Amino acid sequence: MENHNVPKQYLNDWYLFQSWLLDSKLNIQIKCLINFAEHFYEPLTQFIVGQDKVPRIYQNNQLINLPPGQRVYEMPNKVYE
Repeated sequence: MENHNVPKQYLNDWYLFQSWLLDSKLNIQIKCLINFAEHFYEPLTQFIVGQDKVPRIYQNNQLINLPPGQRVYEMPNKVYE
């Protein structure tokens, strides 16, 4: 790419990207973050959004169905209870 008419900033960006790819410490950190996300965040997200399709809240040691069309984020007082 150096032999062609390529903007210097574009060339610098590619060199920076190449240095990231070759950085073993950075690659280990990225693999750890991916592993953590796969084993922690993904199951947590599935638990939060995928368990129960019926909007409910937990109140007085029991689950109470929310009125039709209502969601928890629309009812901040119920969330505090």
